[in-house]
Amino acid sequence: MDLFVCGNRWLVPSLREDCLSILTERANTMKIEDLIALFELGHIFDNESLIKHVTLILLRTQVKHLFCSRVLRLSTDVFAHYMAITKKYKREILRYKMIEKYLQFNGFLDKITTMENNAVEAGNENPKYGEIEINNNRIERTKLDGHNVDDEVENNCTKSACDLQEKECQKLREKFCNDIFGQINFSIMSGEEFYDGPGKSKFLTLEDKYEILYKIQCGRIRRMNHLLNQYRAR
Repeated sequence: MDLFVCGNRWLVPSLREDCLSILTERANTMKIEDLIALFELGHIFDNESLIKHVTLILLRTQVKHLFCSRVLRLSTDVFAHYMAITKKYKREILRYKMIEKYLQFNGFLDKITTMENNAVEAGNENPKYGEIEINNNRIERTKLDGHNVDDEVENNCTKSACDLQEKECQKLREKFCNDIFGQINFSIMSGEEFYDGPGKSKFLTLEDKYEILYKIQCGRIRRMNHLLNQYRAR
């Protein structure tokens, strides 16, 4: 793998092609952890042939082990693609639990908790500023606690820049969560599966949970009506 990386990094076509041939041949006997690493390597260097070859091996020989711990260390875009290829090979509840485990492992749940705590703290804050004081023929703005407001303004500017950056990161995290959960067809889960999994999740809002439960129930009613109509037609 290291030679393949060097060949791509230094743009040496002959080295790259030779290493690719060796890797594709060895992939047939690789363990699941190495296959996942190779799958990620294909994405890093945008090598479609390597990605397809590894995908075929994974789905042909490693279906039982697709959700090993190595998956948790994939980057977000590679993880999203990895989950997409498992769609027809793993039950939805198992795919959901893998996604939830990935988000927890990579700190997404910590960010949600931090945002909730910050929202509570922000609601409790009520900064008070004192009146403008004249001191030695110059105007100095002070807070009631005696700290210089100019220092406070500078600190607030720095904090605002950090907050803005964090908001942008949060938007990306929210988009990733929406996209990755969009791969899951919650409506085909049973009521018990939903209760034990998504129903207890902090990644879904209460509104989302009610909507999913409604779809599950509607699907159940349709199936019951279909069976009833078949019985009556006999």
